[in-house]
Amino acid sequence: MRFKVSIYPESIKGIAKSEINTKKICKLIANHRYDISLSQLAEYIEEQYVWCPSTFNGELKRQDDLASIQLFALDFDGGITYTEVIKRADKYQLPIALSYETMSSESFSRFRIVFACNQVIIDKSMALLIQICLCSIFPEADTTSKDFSKLYFPGRNVTYSENSNFTVYELLLSTLQYLDEYDNKNKSRKLKAIAEKTKVVLRNNTFAIIENSDICSTGAPSFSLPMVEVEDEILKNEDIRTITIYNNRDNVRKSSKLLFSTGKSIIYSEKKDKPLRVNLNNNTICRLFCDYISGERLSHDEWFGLALNLIHIKGGKELLARTFDKYSDRYGDITRKMEQISWANRNNCKPQRCDNYCSYADTCCHKSTMCHTLKSFSSEIITLDDNPEYIEIDTMRENLRVTLDKCLKNNGINVIKAPTGAGKTYTYLQAVMKSDKQTIVAVPNSKLMYSVADTADDMGINYITTPIIDELLMSLDKETEEKIRHHYMIGDDMAINALLRECDSPNAKEYLKAMDKIRSFKGQLVITTHARLLNMKEDYLRPRNVIIDEDILTTMFQVNQVSVGDIYSLLNQNLYRLPINPVVAARMKRIAGVEGYEMLDEFTFDIDECERAVVNNCIDCRTWSSSIYHAIYSRCFYHEKGNDIIYFLYKKELPGCSCTILSATADKALYESIFSKRLYSFNDLGLLKYMGELILHPDETYSRECFNSKPELIRKIRNRHDNESIITFKALSEPGEIYLGASQGFNYLQGHNITVAGTFHRPEYVYKLFGMITGNSNTGDVLAVRRVNRNGFNFPFMTFKDELLQAIQLWMIESESEQAVGRARLVSNKCTVNLYSNLPLRQCSIEKV
Repeated sequence: MRFKVSIYPESIKGIAKSEINTKKICKLIANHRYDISLSQLAEYIEEQYVWCPSTFNGELKRQDDLASIQLFALDFDGGITYTEVIKRADKYQLPIALSYETMSSESFSRFRIVFACNQVIIDKSMALLIQICLCSIFPEADTTSKDFSKLYFPGRNVTYSENSNFTVYELLLSTLQYLDEYDNKNKSRKLKAIAEKTKVVLRNNTFAIIENSDICSTGAPSFSLPMVEVEDEILKNEDIRTITIYNNRDNVRKSSKLLFSTGKSIIYSEKKDKPLRVNLNNNTICRLFCDYISGERLSHDEWFGLALNLIHIKGGKELLARTFDKYSDRYGDITRKMEQISWANRNNCKPQRCDNYCSYADTCCHKSTMCHTLKSFSSEIITLDDNPEYIEIDTMRENLRVTLDKCLKNNGINVIKAPTGAGKTYTYLQAVMKSDKQTIVAVPNSKLMYSVADTADDMGINYITTPIIDELLMSLDKETEEKIRHHYMIGDDMAINALLRECDSPNAKEYLKAMDKIRSFKGQLVITTHARLLNMKEDYLRPRNVIIDEDILTTMFQVNQVSVGDIYSLLNQNLYRLPINPVVAARMKRIAGVEGYEMLDEFTFDIDECERAVVNNCIDCRTWSSSIYHAIYSRCFYHEKGNDIIYFLYKKELPGCSCTILSATADKALYESIFSKRLYSFNDLGLLKYMGELILHPDETYSRECFNSKPELIRKIRNRHDNESIITFKALSEPGEIYLGASQGFNYLQGHNITVAGTFHRPEYVYKLFGMITGNSNTGDVLAVRRVNRNGFNFPFMTFKDELLQAIQLWMIESESEQAVGRARLVSNKCTVNLYSNLPLRQCSIEKV
């Protein structure tokens, strides 16, 4: 390797330093350019020739007239030993090309170090940047070393290494690493100072670099694709110019563009894109990634290629650090590797193409990049070959009849899981007609209650329906209505009957008479709601058949909230009034002190009417927003630090009687976990083959957040299915439409083509509180995109790792989808339901995007 340098043609051997005409040398040396090897330069130094690492255009030795430079020297006059310099140069991968001791040195106390760049530098700013970066890594060097046009006097004991060189890329990386390790607090300030002096562009607090996407001189493609849109905007800036630097010492195919300003220093600060969310823990798609995390040593190109993909994946950078640390004996300088990854990350480098670094690229089934491959797989829904057995409709209905007759004779809780369209309503009404006992049927809501009543009337069954409190409240005067709703809201159910009996409204009196009539009714059937059933007395229920239509769990378990401010306001009000029972006050304080997820001891103290009156007297009806009594008697709580609201799960016990639950969405694991010994039997009657078609559109998550971030999405769906009824979130629905969360009990869409748009997620704490009540304490589990096997498909979904929490979440979401889809009655009608969701249901066909 040869280098262009300037050497004064006359040796100063034997001349006293005081007699050397330095000014003359400075004036003339620019005229004497040499193209020499390191060994030849070493001879000149030993023979006492003054030299300069630079060559110049013209006759003057000055930085502005730089012609070329490839050797960069540092002068050390103390403050650090020669051994320490060699050790630091080795640590930061800066091979020393040449070194020698000055003539005035004793035992190498004064010396000069020369580094050789692997490319010729012809740009002043670049030369200055290299020189200042070297001085940053070796701050003990003489301050005059920052001048790349400096004269260097000869010396003795010259050593050299012909093929020892550095790249600008490695030098910049070493500078960043050194500042991180030894001057991190001042790193930002020092980088800005370097930018001021050299005009190098900074980007996200690092040197701005763009990987070349063009073909280099050897014909090989570059190793990384930049974020094109951002790079284009940067390169369009007329105040920016670029200089090509090589990334490897021996491989000029891999190059980058280093950015410089033509005027004032430029500093970019950009917001990074959201990382890709895929489950790296279960990734078996990328073979090279599997090799890496299992401990196989990858080449630099291989691990760095993976890294440029992993920095775009949530948790990817942390996984890199953990893997390097775990196999540190195989990878060496981990700090430098993570610095290189961080530099790429701050420069928003795009994922590297598999073809450019992966040894499996020719044999592996992959997309253009690892990120693209994982994203494609993470969004892919795979149909499993589980060959479900479908039951004929007549067989299903007969099985349902026989199973129901059997369950009505059993003790405890019996669950019959039968699909929508199996004829559950008709079957249990037939059982009512045959039974010599009175039967109570509980349905989810009043609409379904009246629908069942109409069917019972058509079948000639003697029935009665329980009155609906909401219908009464709408007929009362505003003051009474607000007072009763307030007591419902605070959870003071005991006071409501008293308020109704005090009310002068004829409608209230009729309501109470209707309630009294229920107990004295001797007919075949009492039709009520889930909520009303949960308030019925056990002695009333035990001698009767109790049939629960649809899953009752979401009525039994209600997530509610209490305000920390409300609790302390109530306790402070208590200081000026009759005192709240100290046991109750202590419970309130304990609730207010909840942190994170907590399960409190059961509260068994019975708050009587007088003590409730004391509490109620302290509550301001105009500002109160907390369900205080339900909170007092609850056990499972969640309070996010800094939030005024505490969420809790209030459990309304299913009365201690035998009952039969008929549902299309009941989950066996949940019923076993919740009811334990009370669960006598769980009977899954299987599946009915759809006569109609269910089409899944999984190209988006179709969550509330998805619709909020893409307001045009619901409009596009409506336009695409203009002649169909839409079931979507309440906030997106139009007047008169059924909406998710309240789709049960509507039959007017039977046989119609309908569109269901939405994946009905609930807040994370809802699932965890529900899990706590079943005995699951794994509240530290986090939602992440995981592959799930369910409903005959393998698909990605934002869910928990814990099996019970996952079952709770999927059951809740799936139940809403099943209910909405069930409005069309696909089992018995040739119609089509389009489901916009990323959660596939049984028998759906996937629309390919």
